[in-house]
Amino acid sequence: MKRLAYLILLLTIVSGCSEEEIKIDIANCTYSRTLPVLFINTEENKPVVSKEEYVNATYYLETFDLNGYEPIGSEAEQLPLEIRGRGNSSWNKDKKPYRLKLGSKATPLGMNKSKHFVLLAHVGAYSQYLTETAAFELGKEIGLAWTPEAEPVEVVVNNEYKGLYFLVENIRVDDKRVNITEQDDNCTNADEITGGWLLEIDNYNDPDQIKFVNGSGYTMHITHKSPEILSKEQESYLRQQMKAIDDAVYADDKNSTTWEKYIDIDALARYYIIQEIFCNGDAFAGSSYFYKNRGNDTKWIFGPLWDFGNSFEGGARNFFYEKGKRPRCWIKEIAKYPRFQEHVRKVWNEFYPAKYEPIYTFIAEMAQRCAEADKCDAKRWPQYNKGDTESKKRQLFEVLQNRIDFLNSEWSN
Repeated sequence: MKRLAYLILLLTIVSGCSEEEIKIDIANCTYSRTLPVLFINTEENKPVVSKEEYVNATYYLETFDLNGYEPIGSEAEQLPLEIRGRGNSSWNKDKKPYRLKLGSKATPLGMNKSKHFVLLAHVGAYSQYLTETAAFELGKEIGLAWTPEAEPVEVVVNNEYKGLYFLVENIRVDDKRVNITEQDDNCTNADEITGGWLLEIDNYNDPDQIKFVNGSGYTMHITHKSPEILSKEQESYLRQQMKAIDDAVYADDKNSTTWEKYIDIDALARYYIIQEIFCNGDAFAGSSYFYKNRGNDTKWIFGPLWDFGNSFEGGARNFFYEKGKRPRCWIKEIAKYPRFQEHVRKVWNEFYPAKYEPIYTFIAEMAQRCAEADKCDAKRWPQYNKGDTESKKRQLFEVLQNRIDFLNSEWSN
């Protein structure tokens, strides 16, 4: 309630309207009916205030007979759901992101059947929802093993319109997502602790992380997503693997192939190219995932893609690791290896322009799909959104073209 009162006060100052007019305007914010609407009703109308504790709720997905969508449940027959907050800096915004756990597996908006999804609010960069979905689309085109599906949806929680969100498949070990053998928490078996591992290079401090000073003198923060709770044997194995990678990457001999014994060079090249196209400020600094399947000889694979809220912060005509606000883990050093650069050029010339060029059509179609909902979102959240979808599209086209011109000049045959 304090946040809402503060928001209303801020809007009265900015708009010149009275407090009562602002309250009425927010109450009248509603969905566009041009996209499906996800209705969520928490138990006893409890607010969602925690990132750790789920709140019991029910949901239904209304599709208004829109082509290509199937409704789930109904207002009269709502389905069980648990909801909590998620995110780091994004959780501090008034328009908040959420983690969802459905009572039973479903296929919302045509996605693969699962209980686990997230609602991303996209209140960061000006064109963030177009940028992130474009990055995911290019991840699929370049041949990453798995890239999350993301679909636009409007959200209503406890009869309050929350705006335009994207329902997204969150990153987890699953045969339809990160398809590796799941490792038990507190495992001690020597063979089983070789995998699977799902890790994140993080830029937030957590007491449960694996931390070490890498070859550039920067303390890396590794969050283990799976398994979550480590035995001494698991922690020891993980630390040994991270040190072995770090030692190999920072070897003096840049013709050495030792680092390739640990990291899959092809997956890394494809993941890296997408990060370069978007000059992602978080790439290899935070929200950067990599994983390993079970086995002594399996390699670490970079991916899946996640979080492009800090795209294009480093300029048009430089590699992202040359500038930016955050130290980059490993990639700046790996880029010094001629074999890696050769592989990047090889993948680039297979990918561009044949598999890249359709992205402009994809962005234009996504902008058109979301245009009316974007206006509704702007009415609900004027502090974050102007609702000018066409301007967002033009800006993204321009910065993407500048990035592509630069990268093609560096990597083209």
